[in-house]
Amino acid sequence: MSRHRLVRVQVYYEYTMGLFDSGDIPNVMSHKMVKNLHLRMQPTVLSKLRTVLRKKCVGTLNEVSTSMGELVVPMDFLVLEKTPYDILIGFLPVRIIIAWH
Repeated sequence: MSRHRLVRVQVYYEYTMGLFDSGDIPNVMSHKMVKNLHLRMQPTVLSKLRTVLRKKCVGTLNEVSTSMGELVVPMDFLVLEKTPYDILIGFLPVRIIIAWH
């Protein structure tokens, strides 16, 4: 079974396809989506990031209302300049969603 799955995600009023990744990644949002939603990023605490993310991370978002179907979960996101999808949902939220079903 693949550890990746595309799902329809709503962040505030905008829908996009997001990638569930049950590997050990944080939640990630593209900088393009942050701009489209007019969200205000917080500065990144670089010491908390893995080396590979330090150069690519442009900020963080906290408590973002994120919906998948009827489930609404406030999520924190790292904001990266370039991402393969607008949203990547990491390990912990995937565990919560599985437990909820």
